[in-house]
Amino acid sequence: MSEEEHEFTLPDGTKHVIGTPKGTTPESAYKLLLTQLSGEQSSVMKDVGKSAGIGVAHAPTNILGMPGDVVSLMGSALRNEAGKYPGPVFPMPDFAKIGIPTSSDLQGMAEKFSGPWYQPQTTAGRYAKAGAEGAASMPLNPMMAATGLLGGLGGELGGQLTGGNPLGIAGGSLLTGTIPAGIRAVGTRATQRLREATSGMTQEEWSAAIARQRNAQNHGMQVTGPEAMGDANLLQQQRILENTPKTSGVMQRFFGTRFPDEQNAVNTFLNKITPQAQDPLLLGQQVKEGAQGALDRARQGANTLSQPSYNASVNQKNAFGSIGYLDPQIPDALRQDRVYQQAAEAVRASPVYGLARNEDTFSLRTMDASKKWLNDQISAALQAGEPAKAAQFQKALGRLTGYADDMFPDYAVARSINSRVRADELTPREQSITGKLAQTEDPIAQFQAITNSQTARRKSIEQASVDLRMSNPKAFEQLVRTGLENEFDDASKLLQSGGRDFAGARFVRSMRETPQTVDNVHAMLGKLPDGPVRIKAFNNVLDALEVTGNRLPLGSATAFNEMQKGEMTSQGLLKMAANPTAPLGALDRLSYNMTAKRLAQVFTDKNSVELIRKIAETRPGTAKMDAALAALFAGQRTQQAIREGALSSQE
Repeated sequence: MSEEEHEFTLPDGTKHVIGTPKGTTPESAYKLLLTQLSGEQSSVMKDVGKSAGIGVAHAPTNILGMPGDVVSLMGSALRNEAGKYPGPVFPMPDFAKIGIPTSSDLQGMAEKFSGPWYQPQTTAGRYAKAGAEGAASMPLNPMMAATGLLGGLGGELGGQLTGGNPLGIAGGSLLTGTIPAGIRAVGTRATQRLREATSGMTQEEWSAAIARQRNAQNHGMQVTGPEAMGDANLLQQQRILENTPKTSGVMQRFFGTRFPDEQNAVNTFLNKITPQAQDPLLLGQQVKEGAQGALDRARQGANTLSQPSYNASVNQKNAFGSIGYLDPQIPDALRQDRVYQQAAEAVRASPVYGLARNEDTFSLRTMDASKKWLNDQISAALQAGEPAKAAQFQKALGRLTGYADDMFPDYAVARSINSRVRADELTPREQSITGKLAQTEDPIAQFQAITNSQTARRKSIEQASVDLRMSNPKAFEQLVRTGLENEFDDASKLLQSGGRDFAGARFVRSMRETPQTVDNVHAMLGKLPDGPVRIKAFNNVLDALEVTGNRLPLGSATAFNEMQKGEMTSQGLLKMAANPTAPLGALDRLSYNMTAKRLAQVFTDKNSVELIRKIAETRPGTAKMDAALAALFAGQRTQQAIREGALSSQE
């Protein structure tokens, strides 16, 4: 029966070809392939198990036969070298006659009682035997067992690559056996990096760094040790870890919650001022009305203080002996003033000015109302772009004021009181922040009118806050919340093209860009209920967010980064211990990746600063301490051991 071939690519990417009888469907061929592979895999696993077991049995013969193996290897090498040169050959000692048994001799003795030992049938089996043999040769020390395991695997690899050459086996074993030494060097290198970076820190600086990390945690944010410490070298190292493939995942998970945590910290603070802000349009109207109400109160205060003198002037006798509302001896200049005549007629005809139609043309009430009408005309003329007309009305107002003061002395007193109060209370408000709040209905513009003022005195801001709080306390609280919330949102929007990792730091910069800005915010917060408490809470939030700004932005690896990576490896030790022709780049990467992983764990620990301090304060060069820390970084200890003081700095 003829056959046909079917080719399949398995999920692991390997390709297989299987021959089947002609007419076999692809589905049936695929099932047949899986059945064959399953049988092969089962056979391999059985071989691996038997080979590992016999490898353990080989360990005693290897240990006891090591001297004989060394002597035999030396003799073989010397004979091979002597055969390369012509001429007389020096007599070579017969090492076999020395009588030192080799591992093979000891195995032969054992097989007389047990029968032939099992021989691996597959490549996987041979590696399993070599690894188990090496590990079982050093059972009392985990690190030495690792050395033996890797040495055994490396020896088998060397043999595979050199066709079973004894020197190849020895070279592979030596090379891979140095890896645990490199691993042990990882902890020492990592601790050295931390010691160098923190060597100049004082007790106060350590305490401040710990306080910064705890303050961030109190606000629901996690920051790294380097961020809390602000050390340039450690921050550079942190950036390298963020760019390193083996540690970028750990760092990304840590920083992945940074923006939500910052947002939550700010919202928690704002919620203690007032719940979430209401409709901005409604809020803007309320703030504007509140500011206008403050201006109206200032005007009313001036009127109230001057009212008694004004009331007295209405009924007093004038300088010509007549009462204020009827004077047959009015000066001719006033009787003939056409502008005044126009004003008097207008105010008696309009209900706006509150006069009766039959009010005497030259009464004090008519004269006072005419002054208000003239002020209105001046404003209208200026708005219409008619300065000449405005000047005409201004001159008429001056003449009328002089007539009233001369004719009614108490009126002059009332006007003086009113002017003084307005100058002290109303005009400053109109020309400062309260007046600005009364000119717009945009709550963001209103908030910025307060916080962005670089010339207003703190007293002016406090006065505007008090004015608004008196008019509408809720609107004032909502304005503070809305303004700060908008500032944080703006800081976030600036980063949308490249992430929001630094939103908190940008918010801090906007608040603390100048001493005046943060002082203005403090002035507003101070007029809230529990003002001092709000100011302190605000500063704590800014301090927590400011720490995040110490993180360095990610970027491509620089020459400095590469130098740092080189220092983190244990190249020196590996180069001395390994064969000069070995692929050291792979070993360096292993050392670097292990160092990086441990540093990433330390940097992202919730008590990172304290952990770094404990490591940095260990006495360098103390064998016991370096060994313990090396074990920590090799994964045999946990950070908790250091935090609990198991590694004391008083060694």
